[in-house]
Amino acid sequence: QAIGVRQSKELGLKAVFFGTEGARDKKDFIQAAEGAAEGAYVYHFAPDIYAIVEAKSYVTKYETKYGSLSGFGPPAYEAAHILLAAMDKAAKANKLNRKEILANVTQTKGHKGILGFPVSFDAKGDLAGGATYFFKVVGKDFQQVGLMTGQ
Repeated sequence: QAIGVRQSKELGLKAVFFGTEGARDKKDFIQAAEGAAEGAYVYHFAPDIYAIVEAKSYVTKYETKYGSLSGFGPPAYEAAHILLAAMDKAAKANKLNRKEILANVTQTKGHKGILGFPVSFDAKGDLAGGATYFFKVVGKDFQQVGLMTGQ
């Protein structure tokens, strides 16, 4: 997506870029676009991790060791915690199998982690109360500009 916005700017196109969650990456989109991403919009399924108090320690530790975060890192981290808790619960019940683990995941209600909202799942295992977050590239960063929920 960075190549596309860079080439659009080189060609003189004035269209505003609207990208997918894959563009929610400072290194691979903003930096790689070499200034052409300014004013672009992207959507993502997770909030701005840098604005969440509960995530501060995670962000600091991660960036100290690995560099900048991608938009997928924090939700994957949270998902791993939930999955590991479901596996642990299944193992303690001596029922460590796929069916039991899935049942335990769907029973997750109000998990408090780094995403800034309590994570719960419905009976099918889908995220309850999920949202789409909208960001605008401002300088060398993403600024959250909107939120859309299913309600």
